[in-house]
Amino acid sequence: MYCMMCIPSLGFYTSDVYPNAQYRNFDKRGGDCTNFASQALYAGGWKMKRKGSYEKDYNYWWYAKTTQSKSWVNVVGLGSFARLSHRCSMLNNVWKLRLGDMLQVQPQGSKVKTHTMMVSYVKNGEPYFTYRSKSSYRVSLSTVLKKYPGAKFFAYDIQ
Repeated sequence: MYCMMCIPSLGFYTSDVYPNAQYRNFDKRGGDCTNFASQALYAGGWKMKRKGSYEKDYNYWWYAKTTQSKSWVNVVGLGSFARLSHRCSMLNNVWKLRLGDMLQVQPQGSKVKTHTMMVSYVKNGEPYFTYRSKSSYRVSLSTVLKKYPGAKFFAYDIQ
């Protein structure tokens, strides 16, 4: 069972959003945002789903000492896994996001989603995000919307 309230207490959402030493850092391999989100989801209670040594198949999601599923570190992969495994429902409005939910962005002009963020705080109905790849702590939804004009946003109600 997913415990969105557990994630902040486990230290994932602090002002020191540095790579967790227990996990590899993907900053130099496309970014660490989805790896960070996967760590938070795992800490919140998502169970890993594994089949073999490495899966490009988005039906699997796991991390091991020397490798991981593509969906653990890939923006499109994590979103696909969340939907295929029924671990989320899609929200029709980004302002409905709550603590522990996930937001992914497809910038204007891009054919794919390129960034993953986790809701780490909500104040007066506005979600705030914590994410890696340029470590950021409690960035308001208003700021995110301004940063990505014309983007498509994918809001995941995490289960």
